[in-house]
Amino acid sequence: MWFEKFSGDVYGMDKMVVINNDKVLTLRPPKYYDYLYDKVEPQKLKELKIERRLRARNRKDDNTVERLQVKEEKMSLKMKQRLRNYERSA
Repeated sequence: MWFEKFSGDVYGMDKMVVINNDKVLTLRPPKYYDYLYDKVEPQKLKELKIERRLRARNRKDDNTVERLQVKEEKMSLKMKQRLRNYERSA
């Protein structure tokens, strides 16, 4: 099973790398993996969740309502600039 093989790497960094359509994404492990990891290493997962909360608190200023609205507007403008293949040929 994938989880058994790679859980040490995933939870060592608390990140997993996913390649999707030639894009490399770095994501936090899914909650289901946390559930599986809790069965194997409950104490380590507890410590990891505390670290996650601390990191979230440190980013608190970047996640205010005003800041999130700016981020959304920026992403919206960015998406308007992207063209799909069928839009290029028209």
